Amino acid sequence: MNLLSIRKFVTAINREAPADSNRIYVPHIYQPATLGKLYAKNIQLSDLFDNNAPKHDFLVHLVKTIASGKLDKKCVVIDILSAAMDISKRQENGKGLQNMKYGPDIDQFCHELLCLSPMAYRAFQKEAGARSERSVQKMRTNTPQFLQGITRQVISQAEKYLKDYQYSNELLLSLSVDDTKLLAAFRPYFDNQVHKWFIAGGIGSPIEVIDVTTLSQQLNSLGKTKATKLHLWTLQIVLPHVPPGIIAYEPLGGSNTAHDLPEMEKRILDLLVGELGLKIISLGSDGTIVECEAYKLSPPISFPLLKVHGQVMVVVQDPKHARKTMHNNLFSGAQFLILGKHPIYYEQVRKIAFDIECTPLYNRDVKKLDCQDDCATARPFSADTLAYIICYSPESIGLFIYLYAFGEMIDDMKVKQLHTSNE
Repeated sequence: MNLLSIRKFVTAINREAPADSNRIYVPHIYQPATLGKLYAKNIQLSDLFDNNAPKHDFLVHLVKTIASGKLDKKCVVIDILSAAMDISKRQENGKGLQNMKYGPDIDQFCHELLCLSPMAYRAFQKEAGARSERSVQKMRTNTPQFLQGITRQVISQAEKYLKDYQYSNELLLSLSVDDTKLLAAFRPYFDNQVHKWFIAGGIGSPIEVIDVTTLSQQLNSLGKTKATKLHLWTLQIVLPHVPPGIIAYEPLGGSNTAHDLPEMEKRILDLLVGELGLKIISLGSDGTIVECEAYKLSPPISFPLLKVHGQVMVVVQDPKHARKTMHNNLFSGAQFLILGKHPIYYEQVRKIAFDIECTPLYNRDVKKLDCQDDCATARPFSADTLAYIICYSPESIGLFIYLYAFGEMIDDMKVKQLHTSNE
């Protein structure tokens, strides 16, 4: 039988499918009642089942992925999708974005992106409909400020750091400190917690503004108390792939000596070890003369271990600064380095750098060198440099041993996955 010859069949197949909002009125003999109610309640639900609908495969895959829980840990992605749907509903209803609520994860992501690159955030905000820059700045001002100096906040910051990573305070930790240069200047700011104005940028604690009308005179009276560098302390969980947490900072001047630093170190250790009871086993620094002298002033139990509130610690230097120290020792002409009967000196490395045909180094690695350049200090310890010495400068045995031994030591310090016995 030819189906096309049946009038009722031809009429049925030529009839247009009803809109989703009218599905509820379709007789139950043609579709289940439950399905009609779903179509009516969720407009455009049919796009998920229509193979010819735009982006059908993407929509089905997205729904399956979310329903399976694979995006549960991608909190920022979920918040972005939720915000996009909320914005779409507001636009359909003719409403603006005033008083729109965002998830905490996307708020944190937007804050970090705005701090890293305002231009990148503007592009993201335009496409994703995130908070305006002013809204992010207002949200930032409402959060508690990081107090300057070594205060009781050290304990709360340490507790929060350990809680965020679910790390017990009975396990091992490391405390590190480093300096960074500051542009010497005073700057007034308003503290929302006490509702007062203060002046930051000086040595010691922030100074309260006595009278706004006499601010210029107060700044002039501060004179030469501007801070030129910042002393920053971080707490580190001794596990790979875990970033450190900032717990305190102190502005310093250029006149600070080794006698000033132990007092600050003692105050912060009294809070972390004495009161909080943390198991800090090492103190890290960049190894400058002032900081090394400061550690010597601490009460030792046996060289080079220290003991603070019954907790034994060892003073260490981080791998990058250790490599810079070994590099600068090699380039320094103050003392002549000798391994056995083999001398080590700057001219050996300079000849390698100026071998135009096959040198693994650059001219700037030895001439007008920036001693704080990580790449320049790492290249002499590389495998290419060692291979060059073997092939083209076999008489520089002492230089080869020096670069190989300390290069391997630094690599072992950086690879935290190595077992202690292998190190």
